[in-house]
Amino acid sequence: MFFTGLVALDYDNTPLATLFASAVPHQIYQPTIPSADQKVVCIVFDDGWKSQLDAVSILESFGYKATFAIVTGYTNYPDYMDWREIRSLASKGMDIASHTDTHADLNNVNSDALFGELSKSQAVLRSRGYPANVLVYPYGDSANNKTVQDAVSQFYLVARGTVEGKCNISGCNRYNLHSYDVYHDVSLEDYAAYLEGTGGENITILYYHKIGPQSEDTAVSREVFQAQVQYLHDNGYSVRTLSQLFLKDAPTH
Repeated sequence: MFFTGLVALDYDNTPLATLFASAVPHQIYQPTIPSADQKVVCIVFDDGWKSQLDAVSILESFGYKATFAIVTGYTNYPDYMDWREIRSLASKGMDIASHTDTHADLNNVNSDALFGELSKSQAVLRSRGYPANVLVYPYGDSANNKTVQDAVSQFYLVARGTVEGKCNISGCNRYNLHSYDVYHDVSLEDYAAYLEGTGGENITILYYHKIGPQSEDTAVSREVFQAQVQYLHDNGYSVRTLSQLFLKDAPTH
């Protein structure tokens, strides 16, 4: 790290938050309950794969924003987004969430490692100006572990698990939000079925990994993603980020 003027720069020339930078917004858990005639969907991208950047222009063409879960320890790996790319996402209004520091299976680490994965990731994101109050569990089964949930609740305000299903925004467990994985073998008919029942308090969280060749199990091609987002638009779905839907900036005094 080095300094230029009053702004701290990392080695990739990405500005970091400093004492002289704007404070990270203080947020509280306060869900926005959609009206009965609204059909609200959240799109979440997992791991911070560089290929996810191919989805951004599609989202923007419809005026949609998504949540991108970042493994903070992976940003120097070639297949993952670096801090400059993450900053670009945020500048476009995308939501930057934590996916822990090293993508450890939180079910299978000791308490020190568990707290380290959660606290370090959040601290790194906040040092770069992101509120970092949303967690996406790696190996989502850990979301069903009460010990893990209790640890998560000490740092984050909301967390997405991998239990399949709708999320009732008034009655959900905010540390184990239900969702649907969207992989290469999900047809448009399957996709439409995921969305059935979305309305009012019942929201749908759609969970993506890579944007790329259909030969990869967790990948969705750019063309398929385009068709899926077009389906949302054509059928009257509103798209929100997890932060937009579940959090509010706390009032300042």
